[in-house]
Amino acid sequence: MAGVLEVTDATFEQEVLKSEQPVLVDFWAVWCGPCKAIAPVVESLAATYDGKLKVEYVPGSEHVIPADTVIFAVGQRPEIPEDFDVELTARGLVEVDEYSLETSIEGVFAAGDVVSGTASVIQAIASARKTASAVDKFLGGKGNIEEKLAPESEWNPWIGKAGDFASEQRHEPCLHNPEERVTNFCLLDNGLDEENALAEAGRCLNCNLRLKITPVKFWGSY
Repeated sequence: MAGVLEVTDATFEQEVLKSEQPVLVDFWAVWCGPCKAIAPVVESLAATYDGKLKVEYVPGSEHVIPADTVIFAVGQRPEIPEDFDVELTARGLVEVDEYSLETSIEGVFAAGDVVSGTASVIQAIASARKTASAVDKFLGGKGNIEEKLAPESEWNPWIGKAGDFASEQRHEPCLHNPEERVTNFCLLDNGLDEENALAEAGRCLNCNLRLKITPVKFWGSY
């Protein structure tokens, strides 16, 4: 990789651990897809911070660094056939129009991780809906893809009476003590158990019925 220095197990301590400059180490391997995906980014960092930051890589590294806690993250990238002939970004993602989500080939649209990179499920769904709307417009439609997947239900406005409702207390989730939390990255909020969850659900006042309340009319409304 251009501008990136190679370091071996033999030179790791001197070049990295004892370096007077900040060091970014890329543990790289030929078989590693994500490594290849971020290679241009690593090279860009080496050029941008030349003289201020040492950027080095360890090819095929099995170097072991003792650590108390390791946060593991896996990068992913789409596998796009070479004969697909669509323009790609510097990150190897499909380049699309910001508004129409159309690729460099007319009539071909793209959505989801292949455009944005690894993201959340809800972002992928939103991207797909936006693209579906764009495709509908391309085919002569209005871009309206809204549909009702289930019939609307009418709620009973009568919620009954709960004599001691005002005195009922909120059921709090089970939390680990602060002394335990600071020692690890484990889940600290275990939520409600079945008994407390049912009790908390029993405090529901059907807040959705507020939409059915007749608005108050003041003198100026007439």
